[in-house]
Amino acid sequence: MAIIDEALTTGGDPNISDAFTINGQPGDLYNCSSDSTYRLLVESGKTYLLRIVNAVMNEEMFFGIGEHNLTVVGMDGAYLKPINVEYIMITPGQTMDVLFTANQSPSYYYMAGSPFADTNAPFDNTTTTGIVQYSGNYTPPSSPSFPSLPAYNDKAAAENYTALLQSLASNEHPINVPLNITTSMYITVSVNQIDCNGSCAGPDGNRLAASLNNISFQTPTTDILEAYYQTLPNVFTKDFPDEPPYYFNFTGDVGNNTIFPSLGTKVRVIDYNEAVEIVFQGTNVGAAENHPMHLHGYSFYVLGFGSGNFNSTTDPLSYNLDDPPLVNTIGVPKNGWLTIRFIADNPDTFKLMVEKGKTYLLRLVNAAMQELMFFSVAKHKLTVVGTDGAYTKPLTRDVITISPGQTIDVLLEANQKPDHYYMASRVYASAVGVAYDNTTTTALVEYAGDYTPTSPPPLPALPYYNDTSASVNFTGSLRSLASKKYPVNVPKKITHRFVYTISVNSFPCPQNSCAGSNGGRLAASVNNISFVSPSIDILQAYYQGINGVFGARLPDFPKYIFNFTGDNLPAYLDTPKKGTEVKFLEYNSTVELVFQGTNILAGTDHPMHLHGYSFYVVGWGLGNFDPKKDPANFNLIDPPLQNTIAVPKNGWSAIRFRAKNPGVWFMHCHIERHLSWGMDTAFIVKNGGPPNTHLLPPPPDMPRC
Repeated sequence: MAIIDEALTTGGDPNISDAFTINGQPGDLYNCSSDSTYRLLVESGKTYLLRIVNAVMNEEMFFGIGEHNLTVVGMDGAYLKPINVEYIMITPGQTMDVLFTANQSPSYYYMAGSPFADTNAPFDNTTTTGIVQYSGNYTPPSSPSFPSLPAYNDKAAAENYTALLQSLASNEHPINVPLNITTSMYITVSVNQIDCNGSCAGPDGNRLAASLNNISFQTPTTDILEAYYQTLPNVFTKDFPDEPPYYFNFTGDVGNNTIFPSLGTKVRVIDYNEAVEIVFQGTNVGAAENHPMHLHGYSFYVLGFGSGNFNSTTDPLSYNLDDPPLVNTIGVPKNGWLTIRFIADNPDTFKLMVEKGKTYLLRLVNAAMQELMFFSVAKHKLTVVGTDGAYTKPLTRDVITISPGQTIDVLLEANQKPDHYYMASRVYASAVGVAYDNTTTTALVEYAGDYTPTSPPPLPALPYYNDTSASVNFTGSLRSLASKKYPVNVPKKITHRFVYTISVNSFPCPQNSCAGSNGGRLAASVNNISFVSPSIDILQAYYQGINGVFGARLPDFPKYIFNFTGDNLPAYLDTPKKGTEVKFLEYNSTVELVFQGTNILAGTDHPMHLHGYSFYVVGWGLGNFDPKKDPANFNLIDPPLQNTIAVPKNGWSAIRFRAKNPGVWFMHCHIERHLSWGMDTAFIVKNGGPPNTHLLPPPPDMPRC
């Protein structure tokens, strides 16, 4: 994004890239990476499915494999009639599923990608390569066979390939092309300029821009979805036009027509279930080129495309209504047009389609960066059967709590009358005085069948945002399956006992110039040490014996013993030390670690996550951990096996694990701001005796930094 940000700042073209890559490697044709070219190992006679995505920011790409044909069978998640080709053309953001059979003599063969750029705009005209490497004993060639790819400006090659794409359109995979169109739009797609009095880096000192129907979209400071949902004023207007503001020879000598667009945040509001047809019209304004157009939330049928200006009388006669491809990204040809159709049946709400009487496994992950979340489905129970990849005793609840980074497996039985039911999630935020997102996200559980759905659908009853009791009662009820087939192995004899305080802190700033508490800079700590990320990776430093990168002075217990969860704590506790301190563990040692939350600055829940291990959660409680009394209540029979645990606000959680995975393992709070503030450390587990208990060396093909 830095490249785009710089271009937006200067108003000029983005910097041309130095290289393209295949799976992160530029390949043999670039001097910097010829020793680390990506290799795809294959066995003669086998057929391989390649799932290809164009992650290039600014170029469409040709792709092929030397002496091998490609069979395209899918695109953007939908099946296609198989087409056998020597190359594909794939636009940025597009995905294609391609079969190729290893049916040539065992050898090395280049796979290669080169740009399609039929434009006067600057572009990267280099070629990236990988190697298809057959298994077996043979002498590899000095130069692998290279695919025959079209020239960078071969418009006919690109359009001929696109014209081959057709939906499978079978009984098993039918299509549903809208025929009775209720909303028609004709949208010009142009590259433009914005006048900035000669001070910008674009043509004639102007700023480069682009537009749809001569309107250059202005990104608002408030999200449009939020503004629409909450009816916030002055964020966007609903007057995006259905056709260009005026007509001219779009693909001819345009002169200065529409070189300067209007600016605005304009949207088009479409009624639910409308049948929409959009004709995208490329123009010769600015720099004519292909435009890969993408629509979020929908796949659409591509009915046809052509060169020149769209003719609304004759061109629709050639539409493919029998088996058009179903995609979500498609390249509008240079100085040409392209038509798509779709049904507007996705009102920004995910739908889970269910059949009455069936049971569904939902694999939930909390990908929110900053918040624990409550989750529920209206009028349905949720039965938890696993967490973080380990089975649990079935636990049936109306509501679950899930921490950032945590995964929970839930069974949902479709046992209600056919209707629409909201699934909903909102924040659990226990900290006092800390800002949080107090909105509710929803999706629909939609039963199959013919019925009139309730409007609006019923909402589940979620706990209040600060209901600590609801959260800990769920978390504290989780139990391992602990069966003969899935036994537990809780460490009983402990060799290392640690108590780690986890706190939100603050560093002072000169003249109280920062935006944190009392003019300070917000921080976080483990045992009063705020972790400082080193410039050299700790794993690299440990493996290569590089000194001065990290220390081993993380204390086993808090340096200061005080009423960790009390009110009005002394101000001197606010400021932690800084350091890159880790804890060494002997191989096969057993660890008991108590996380102790504190009320420094802001007591809150902390979802603590340990890389490289799952651990048993043997106990938890509110208040200060009592090392004499609380261990007597530890669950050593069937504690849940997790890799993320929410330490309750002003409470504690105890975990146990066996250190039998050698290496450097990061441990941190999964609330992103706490992680970035320093609520982190690492365990370094030393090698064991036998070679299979040693830290593995870096792979020989690991990319260099």
